[in-house]
Amino acid sequence: MPSNLGRGKSRTKKALLTTEQVARWPFSSRTHARTESADCTLHSPFLAGTRPSEQLGLLWEDVDFEANVIRIRRMQERDGALTNLTKTEAGTRDVPMGSLLRSLLLEWKLACPRRDDELHRVFPGLGTKQQWPLPHVGGGGGGPLLYWSFRRRFWASTLKKLGLPPEASLHATIAHQISRH
Repeated sequence: MPSNLGRGKSRTKKALLTTEQVARWPFSSRTHARTESADCTLHSPFLAGTRPSEQLGLLWEDVDFEANVIRIRRMQERDGALTNLTKTEAGTRDVPMGSLLRSLLLEWKLACPRRDDELHRVFPGLGTKQQWPLPHVGGGGGGPLLYWSFRRRFWASTLKKLGLPPEASLHATIAHQISRH
């Protein structure tokens, strides 16, 4: 059973990005010199409408390039453990993969860190980089990318670079943008 769902707890209203702020997002220009971890990790929630826990819980077996769908079947707990449930019953779904997301994922699949030389998580932790020629600490990545690390390393730093509020909620912004259309 998933833990840390926050049921019964009072919540503060999350900061949302406006439509104009979302338009400043790097993928809106659709110019990708090359796909990096940050590109795919940051664009996927916008392009697929997933919660961070769903995104971080994705395995490569969930990405069906032939059917052009991503199968949401599990989520990642805050400690990195996978739970074969989603936050809600409606959370278990197949998400259509648009052409931009598909191309980002195909490129990312080639560079994605492996666990024991095998593709496993779509968005794994990258490990900690050391000075060359030393390998990454933590096995070179492939393990779980924890939510707090995702927020700090990818989400908040990108918002800051774009001059946007770094405390903005990823999922709340996506849900708000989808509900407006």
